[in-house]
Amino acid sequence: MSAIDEVITALQAVADELNDATNAASHAATKADDALTQAVALGATATVAGLSAVKESIDKLHQQVQGTIDIANDTATQARAVADGT
Repeated sequence: MSAIDEVITALQAVADELNDATNAASHAATKADDALTQAVALGATATVAGLSAVKESIDKLHQQVQGTIDIANDTATQARAVADGT
């Protein structure tokens, strides 16, 4: 395996790990939504406010990770172009 092939493989591993992080963030968002619904039903105003802030942070995290996935994929594409000599 050439050095550039190793770079491509490593970048794909990065993208795979980031996809796992996106899935975990989505799961956390679902759980936060469930907790928020329960807090609303119980009339727990302070908890609702806190969970809303947590949910917003999870959404930001998800967006950041997705942006990083895009960068990793773009970088892998660049590395493939180098490997192909284009």
